[in-house]
Amino acid sequence: MLRYARNQQQQQPSAEVPDALAVKYPDLGQRWGWFWVFPDPKLSIDPRSHIGRRHHLYDERLQRAIKLACAAAQIHKQVSVYTLRHSFATHLLQAGTHIRTVQKLLGHSDVSTTIIHTHVLKVASGGTASPLDSLAGLAV
Repeated sequence: MLRYARNQQQQQPSAEVPDALAVKYPDLGQRWGWFWVFPDPKLSIDPRSHIGRRHHLYDERLQRAIKLACAAAQIHKQVSVYTLRHSFATHLLQAGTHIRTVQKLLGHSDVSTTIIHTHVLKVASGGTASPLDSLAGLAV
């Protein structure tokens, strides 16, 4: 989100949009929903248009960044990009989000795949609050 805002302030080119969508929705590439959640820090030059655009961060670079962050935070458990996805789903379910909504957000075609995330809820259902729950009020 910060990089998106910075791009807007610096009036950098919008995200790449496929031709047909660009015609139908001319401002689509400038909308937040079209930008990458994990953007590459550098612009890359489109060989056809010669416009510098920001693309997504490749999985390997994101995984490497997570590994370095875990080492710096002295987290000794195995953490991956999937851990973030699983945590996202688990926190939604803990917050009472309907399982079908979580299914849609994760892009699962079958709800049984989404139900895998509920095993954590059964373990944690003892009423113990997560220390992270108190951080919700700090969001800016």
